[in-house]
Amino acid sequence: MTELTGVDVVILAFLLLSVPALVRKSLRRSGIPPTLSGLIVFGGIAWVVYAFASEDLMETFFNLARMDSWGHARMGREVLMGTIPDFWNEVPLGNKAYVVYLASLHGIGASVFSARAINGFAGFAGGLVLMRCLSMFRPVGKRPVQLLLLALFLPSTVFWTSCNMKEGLVYWSACQILAASFWALNRETVLRPSVLLAVLVCGFLRPHICLAWLISVFFVALWGRNKLASLVALAAVPVLFSSMQTLAQTDLTSIEGSLDFLEQHAVGLSKAGEEVGGTIPILSGLFAIFFRPFIWESRGVFMALCSIETLLVTFLLFRSWIKLTKLERRSVTRLIPIRAAAMCLVLASVLFSYIPNDGLLSRQRVQVVPAILALTVIPFLVRYQRERFRRNGRRLASPVNEPGMAGPRGDPSMVPGMNYRLGLSGGSWGHADFACDKFRSRFSSWRYAFQGKVR
Repeated sequence: MTELTGVDVVILAFLLLSVPALVRKSLRRSGIPPTLSGLIVFGGIAWVVYAFASEDLMETFFNLARMDSWGHARMGREVLMGTIPDFWNEVPLGNKAYVVYLASLHGIGASVFSARAINGFAGFAGGLVLMRCLSMFRPVGKRPVQLLLLALFLPSTVFWTSCNMKEGLVYWSACQILAASFWALNRETVLRPSVLLAVLVCGFLRPHICLAWLISVFFVALWGRNKLASLVALAAVPVLFSSMQTLAQTDLTSIEGSLDFLEQHAVGLSKAGEEVGGTIPILSGLFAIFFRPFIWESRGVFMALCSIETLLVTFLLFRSWIKLTKLERRSVTRLIPIRAAAMCLVLASVLFSYIPNDGLLSRQRVQVVPAILALTVIPFLVRYQRERFRRNGRRLASPVNEPGMAGPRGDPSMVPGMNYRLGLSGGSWGHADFACDKFRSRFSSWRYAFQGKVR
């Protein structure tokens, strides 16, 4: 068992003291009720404390193996001592990049405890970024807030980001890259230092996941809105593709070669004697993302809980889209984050099509959880707002278009109360503010009063 050091205690104390400040900064001027900030702070502190001793707790109470954690920790110490002579012959990518991160922690006197605490803090920070972006849709009411809390503290996300593995840092990077699509929706700066750092971190740890997120956000969703950001991201594509080939140690320039490599990789991950075949790229991956692992194939309580959570999130996703009207669905599908999230799932499904191991599949799903949550929460918030204002008897205002922007006036699928700058790509999305609606009501009353006086 790894011994606890004084540096670990200092790092844990610093992270715990940083949680309230992080929550205040993330939820400032958001749609999240201020009364929930205390609950979110408590959840963040519990997340970091759990991450600090997560693997020891799981091993003691649930007899769960530490998976790749022991190997990463041992290799990190060996790299620090210089007992691996060929380690620096090439740029460290993937597991090697994470080992360098562990070696740097060992160099300052920290241990695996600090690595897990930092990973958990990164997972919580990424969840706050995603929660802040989703709050742009003004989640007023009890049900939307509960859905956002579920998105922040999704059990599988808390579990996998609290381990001594790459999931915590990759999850934070994915949330930051996806947030760029929300910022573009609100006409804000896209190329922020946090996004560039996320691309750098994810590019070293998982270049294939970083490439999928970059293509989805900057080329599919933002090309018509922010070409500068797309061109900057375009410069990173050759580097990430070269990193993928270095990590795979094979030629990925052809589709046949890439599929052969994935099939060989699937055979290596499968159990002895288990046949791997009948895979349909993309379709098999999407089915795995939304439905696997099957509950009847679970070999323990933990995998059964993962299966129940996956089915629950999938049910909420389909339900949120089914309850939309035709006009609402047409408007929601034109939103930049929706397009980016859908494209990311399609690209990532190629990899998920060749993951036969259920445990590895549930762990790898954390990398695309931000996309799944965006596709689940946004339609629900849109529908909930319309139902809420319809119950309150609010009259829908006409959408306001800026000069040179497309968008039909009087579209009944527009969401009332939403800032008109939260627009579609190529057009505005939402209604004018309630101030405009109030002015029109007063103008009508003044007009009728004037007509009565004239009469």
